Amino acid sequence: YRIGVSENAAYQPVFSSDYKRYGGTGTPLRTVKAQKVEWHGFEQSVSVTIPPMSTVIYQKQQGTTKRK
Repeated sequence: YRIGVSENAAYQPVFSSDYKRYGGTGTPLRTVKAQKVEWHGFEQSVSVTIPPMSTVIYQKQQGTTKRK
């Protein structure tokens, strides 16, 4: 899924309801970097994997914000 983000940075998954400890399949998730693709009213966006019937929370990595 593509989601608009406010900062040109890297975002890492910090929670997934698909983790095996919660009875999920354990689909691997990766850190994603913002791309210059306008989406949801933002100048940049990220493309993330969201396993079926799951919730995933991403957090901006500290120190990864890029200047324009």
